[in-house]
Amino acid sequence: QGDRLKVEVKVWDALKGQGKLTLETKHRTKDGRIIPVEIMANYLTFGGKELNCAFARDISQRNRQRRIC
Repeated sequence: QGDRLKVEVKVWDALKGQGKLTLETKHRTKDGRIIPVEIMANYLTFGGKELNCAFARDISQRNRQRRIC
């Protein structure tokens, strides 16, 4: 879990510095499957708090199409 925390800190620092960030990673669904996702994150402040507003999109289909071409 220490490695995960280090990665999270690096991602947060990059997001804070750039204001927005897009990355690809894997996500575990409710039914336990692991799927590739694209994360689009935005840094913002609201009410004096630093926040990360992020959206995750399943990119399984896109990856399949890339492999075909």
